Amino acid sequence: MAVSLSHSVRCACGLAALTLLICSATLSGQSNEASTAQNNGPFRPGTDGVGYPACAYCPEPAYTKEAKKAKLEGSVRLQGVIGTDGRASNLTVTDGLSLGLTEKAIEAVQHWRFKPALGPKGKPVAVIAPIEVYFCLPR
Repeated sequence: MAVSLSHSVRCACGLAALTLLICSATLSGQSNEASTAQNNGPFRPGTDGVGYPACAYCPEPAYTKEAKKAKLEGSVRLQGVIGTDGRASNLTVTDGLSLGLTEKAIEAVQHWRFKPALGPKGKPVAVIAPIEVYFCLPR
């Protein structure tokens, strides 16, 4: 799966059934001034010296029987906070799929582990990040 974003973190597991994108394209131009002033985040990756989280353990989400039968493919877009502990929290759906795949994507991301983003001082910081989970049936 090709990614044409200027900066992304990609995690393809197993049969390349999913790709995790943490996209700077949707975050560019946004400042961390308020978060920096409070010094507790969450921050925006790619701005003010804040890095990007990376996928450390991202197993494939499960397909539902209904989605397999319907041969449904596509992506679920979420937004959440990747914490200093490498866990995703506060997940919200920005674009979902039917037949239970949105729920399966959320369930999978809740079990994923990330290498946390580093702040300008080299310490882990929480960041707000979009997460896109692709569902592709084996060919």
